[in-house]
Amino acid sequence: MDSVRERVRGRGRRVVFPEGGDERALRAAALLRDQQLLQPTLLGDVAAVRRLATSIAVDLAGIEVRDPAHDASRAGFAAAYQELRKHKGVTLQEASERIAQPHYFGASMVRAGEADGMVSGLDSATKPFLPAFEIVR
Repeated sequence: MDSVRERVRGRGRRVVFPEGGDERALRAAALLRDQQLLQPTLLGDVAAVRRLATSIAVDLAGIEVRDPAHDASRAGFAAAYQELRKHKGVTLQEASERIAQPHYFGASMVRAGEADGMVSGLDSATKPFLPAFEIVR
């Protein structure tokens, strides 16, 4: 693992964690930031993520936190998603609703080049693979 860490360290890779409200995601993002292995972005309600971080003593300095439901990129991501899925009859309204969900937003960040990868699956009930298949392909 040390050789892998050395190959990754300092390269500035950006990884999005759509389950930013999960303690494990916060701890992983902080550890990876501290080891200078990547630049993490957590998705979720910003105030809730910050409250959780405070309650478990995780410093969010250097970790971007974005709320898909209120992010400035939502409209653009929704339009791009609607274009990708119009053959399935997805309307712009439906696309906007899906992009407000963290896994769809995170996959859109990867497709748009705002993130190099996405780490998810802490909650298998969310079926995090669907947005990746639909958006990143």
